[in-house]
Amino acid sequence: MNKIAMDLDFIKIFKMDEEQMVEELKKLKELGIMALILPYEIFINKELMSFKEILLKALSAVQFELYLKVGSVKKYDTTFKSDKILLESIVIHKQFVFNTFDLLSKYGLENGMKVIYEGGACSDGNTALHLDKNIMFFREMANTLGKIKVDILIETLQTDIAKGRRVGDRWQDLEIMMRNIENENFGICWNMKNTRVNYLEYNDRMLPQKQINERIKMSTFSNVNAYIKERRPFNVELQIEELKYLISIEYAGVLHLEYIYSMIEEMNVSYQNVYDSVEYLKYVIHYFIYEKEKNGLVINYGMDQLKRKYVRRRFKEDALAIIQGYRHKFRNIEISENDIKLIMGEKVDFKIGEEYKIMLRVKDRAIELLCVLIIIRNDVENYEYVFKIEDMDRDTCKKIVEMVYSVES
Repeated sequence: MNKIAMDLDFIKIFKMDEEQMVEELKKLKELGIMALILPYEIFINKELMSFKEILLKALSAVQFELYLKVGSVKKYDTTFKSDKILLESIVIHKQFVFNTFDLLSKYGLENGMKVIYEGGACSDGNTALHLDKNIMFFREMANTLGKIKVDILIETLQTDIAKGRRVGDRWQDLEIMMRNIENENFGICWNMKNTRVNYLEYNDRMLPQKQINERIKMSTFSNVNAYIKERRPFNVELQIEELKYLISIEYAGVLHLEYIYSMIEEMNVSYQNVYDSVEYLKYVIHYFIYEKEKNGLVINYGMDQLKRKYVRRRFKEDALAIIQGYRHKFRNIEISENDIKLIMGEKVDFKIGEEYKIMLRVKDRAIELLCVLIIIRNDVENYEYVFKIEDMDRDTCKKIVEMVYSVES
């Protein structure tokens, strides 16, 4: 299993004392989180000094790998308006990383440290020039940070038409960088939400070329649906096709679940959604590993497939459907997280819009669901009845996910 990382929720823990923080961090650890992503501001904002000390003590008690998302340090970032600013920025950022590494070492937290940057802005339109300057910046950073075994990553970005290009919002940028920076501690943080937007709207590739697969050290999934109160538990937005690609290449890097915690706070969404998404990801990973070994994985690029954020699982044998207490003959049962499709050889008097209780048995799993019939299709040989699952409670949703993504032992 890949390491799973999550952003640390400062909104939730800011007012906690050390003991409370430790308990919260233990919950994440028990779920399977092995790494946390921290914003760099906590290490440079003097107003956060006392909070930082409490947090580092709590982190030391639980032990995670720590990754930093870095922006401007003393007004220096990765946008360089002159060679002088480029050289000054290299010095400033090297010192920042060394100081942070030394601080984490005091708490035993330095192992596995990663530093994530965004590429520089190309607002003047001269992308090649900014790409060259970024290559110099990241090469110098990687050369130095390799001595203390710190990885430095560049994150894939989403094109912003209003503000212009940034280095790293095209796969071609990253391929050029990887050819020119051979350091093993330099790599890519693949933000799949961003590259998918660039693929759909700006005709970039959705997936990287094979020669840079090994340089992807972190992959970020967007979890937008987890912010919506009415969203079904254990059903978060994941970039399924990209996940299948990672499994097909036997990706060994970090899987990062990205959240905007202020949205969870503002929408008053249950924090259990955050915990459930970790379990959900593990179910999906196990299923696709199984599928890869059994049938191979097919990556879909069509708009219809990309909009579907769930798997449809077909069961022919060891499956039973009882509707309103009556067992019907069927040819196949298809189950997703959101619906049930019964494929029968005969017409049944089901009515669209009506509610039905369906008892499903698949091997040693059984579940009773309240459903509404939404679609009837028929051809020469088959009748298809599609029922939308109405149950929204957490235990039921978890059972559905377990049934859909269960694999043979």
